[in-house]
Amino acid sequence: MFRTIIIDDSPQAIDYLCGLLNRTQFDIEILGTASNVADGVDLITHSRPELVFLDIELGNKTGFDILLQIPKIEFNLIFTTGHNQYALDAFKFNAVHYLLKPIQLSELEEALSRIRLKNYKPDISADNIKSLLENFKVPSIKKIPLHTEEGIRYVDPEDILYIKADGSYCCVKLNGGSSVLLSRLLKDFEASLDIHRFFRVSKSFIINMQYVSMYRRTDGGTVEMSDGTLISVPRRKRDDFLTHMTEFIK
Repeated sequence: MFRTIIIDDSPQAIDYLCGLLNRTQFDIEILGTASNVADGVDLITHSRPELVFLDIELGNKTGFDILLQIPKIEFNLIFTTGHNQYALDAFKFNAVHYLLKPIQLSELEEALSRIRLKNYKPDISADNIKSLLENFKVPSIKKIPLHTEEGIRYVDPEDILYIKADGSYCCVKLNGGSSVLLSRLLKDFEASLDIHRFFRVSKSFIINMQYVSMYRRTDGGTVEMSDGTLISVPRRKRDDFLTHMTEFIK
C-alpha cells in the first residue's frame, strides 16, 4: 500500500488525480491533500506519507519551498508539472520522478511501478533543489522556424492560434488571419512547443490555450477559438482538456 498525499493548488487537479489513483492496479491510501506551502509542510510532517505528489507551482510559491522546509526526505516523491521541455530535461538530469499534466493513467501506473520495484528515494538535497530551480529559470524558445517552399519563416509561438493536420501536411493558423502550409507531421510540432501553452486536443489539432474563447458542452464537446473556428473534442480528451485549461489559467 502507498500511504499518499497530494499537494496542488488546483482542486480540479486534485480531484482528477484522486480519480486516476482509484483506477490504478495499486493499493493507494490517500491520507490528505493540501493546496499551499504551509499546509503541505504540516501535512507531510504529521502524516508521514510514503508517497507525495507535489505540484511545482503553488500560487506565488513552488513545491520546492515545501521540500526546503522538510529536514529529511523519507518519502517517495513524484512531481506534477505543466512546464516546458527545459523543466522536463531538468527532472531527467536530476533523476527525479515527474508526471506531465494532464496526467495519463498509463504514465501514472508506470511511475508507481518504478517506485514499487526499486523502492526509489529521490535525491532532494539542497544542491539538487538549487539545480532544479536554475533549470526552471531557462527561458522558453522565442521563435520557431517554419520551412516553406519560399524559405524559412520565423514565428513567435504566441502568434500561433492552432495547427491542423491535413494528410502529410500541417496548416499553421496565425493570429491576424494568415496561415502557413507545411510538409510536416503534427507530432513533430509537439516537441518544439511549450506543453503548458499548447494542447493536442485531437488527432488533427494542436491548439494554443491562450486563444480558446469557449468550451461548448453541446455537440459532444467543442472548443471555440478566438477566430471563430470550432474544434470537436473527442470524449477521451475532454477531461484532459478541461484539466489542462484549468492549469493554464490559474
